[in-house]
Amino acid sequence: MSALQLLTAVPVPFASRIEGPHQRWAAMWFPLVGLALGGLLLGFDLILAPVLPAPPRTALVLLLLALLTRFIHIDGLMDTFDGAFAIGSREERLAMMRDPRVGAFGVGGGVLVLLAKYALLAAMPDVLRSAALVLTPTVGRWAATQAIGLWPYARREGLGTGYAPVSRAAVLAVSTLLALGSAYLLAEWDGLIAAGIATLAAAAVSGLLYARFGGLTGDSYGAIVEIGEVACVASLLGAATLTASGV
Repeated sequence: MSALQLLTAVPVPFASRIEGPHQRWAAMWFPLVGLALGGLLLGFDLILAPVLPAPPRTALVLLLLALLTRFIHIDGLMDTFDGAFAIGSREERLAMMRDPRVGAFGVGGGVLVLLAKYALLAAMPDVLRSAALVLTPTVGRWAATQAIGLWPYARREGLGTGYAPVSRAAVLAVSTLLALGSAYLLAEWDGLIAAGIATLAAAAVSGLLYARFGGLTGDSYGAIVEIGEVACVASLLGAATLTASGV
């Protein structure tokens, strides 16, 4: 319930009681929340399929995902770009991430990442589109779990500190089982490869952000979700392209 409360706009009963130990285990269930989101996206896409071609359907699907997640990951992505590319000390860059104003780096990064997801999903062949819609949010949130479990937090306080795992090994093991199991069931080896590529992308981004900030933040986790999603859907489209060309 804590993971659902954090990652979505879905009303959670007794939300005020979801704190402390519940938060500490929340990252374990991030892939499960991603699966639920993906299921909603797929259902919405299937409803629109008889009346709309793939490009406008894709735009509406991405809008639905943003609304279901309260734009939290896109906001984190833009704040992260603003801070990561800023000139100044570590403290100044961290302060810039908390600035409610969005700069050129943030706007540009947000637009480009959303454009990439749109282009990749719109070009996805029908044979893989359903799997991509479900798997992409699942893998993206699993990437955030890895970041939470493997990298230190950059601040002494902040939203992310409440979600530091009680047992990193248990959280990573269960979330990995959920994510990889879903990936194989949805797209077999293509799904596992997509999950692996998303993991590499998340690790690369995490390493770069660690170098810039000395750790990760809640905004960093949002950026990793978005970039993990792009890596996942790009891998799936690449696999479909290679299959179609007979490679």
